[in-house]
Amino acid sequence: MKLVMKFGGTSVGESSKIKHVASIIRDHALKGNKIVVVVSGMSGVTDGLIEAVEKAGMRDRVSIEAFVKSVARRHTQASQDTIKNGEILEQTLSLLNGQIAELEKVLVGITYLGELTPRTRDHVLSFGEKLSAIVMSGALRDVGLRTESFLGGQCGIVTDNCFGEAKPLMNITRQQVKERLGPIIEAGVVAVVSGFIGTTQDGLTTTLGRGGSDYTATILGAALQVDEVWIWT
Repeated sequence: MKLVMKFGGTSVGESSKIKHVASIIRDHALKGNKIVVVVSGMSGVTDGLIEAVEKAGMRDRVSIEAFVKSVARRHTQASQDTIKNGEILEQTLSLLNGQIAELEKVLVGITYLGELTPRTRDHVLSFGEKLSAIVMSGALRDVGLRTESFLGGQCGIVTDNCFGEAKPLMNITRQQVKERLGPIIEAGVVAVVSGFIGTTQDGLTTTLGRGGSDYTATILGAALQVDEVWIWT
């Protein structure tokens, strides 16, 4: 059976839940199912990013630095608690550190400019799902699965330029998702996709609005003509 399995912020909100999700995915993969996993940001992270980007627009560097450190600690701890293989953990932490550094760079850049655009806001809000997908991919590799991670745009979700409430361009999206994800899941690799995120035809990051990870799951399900889309909150 071909499945899209979407896990919301509550399902990936702490280490014990991430372990549980990894075991669910492993069990279904071992039965021969072809699986795409869509993840939301860890619970509370998107709200934190919304607050942080507003603080950045007000040039509040102190709040920004505290927030970035908090996000880094939370995802690092979740990885350390969940991933036992030293090599996989090291690779996961390296990817997390890269994304955390990029998040800090973007937020600090906003504080210098004192200006917040819808385009920049979407870029910042995308980090919750990016970080969550890194942790989940590491957790799945730790339980013996082959995985490949994608941002929404990387797996083929192309949208209009309506930042904050972007709409997918389904003709392009359907073709690209089939081309990029189809062969991967047919080969038995679990595709881990950051929910909520797309990209314009010019390569700019967009978000699909609140509840966007559910939207991502249904977009991928339609494009890949899966048997079922399963959604956990």
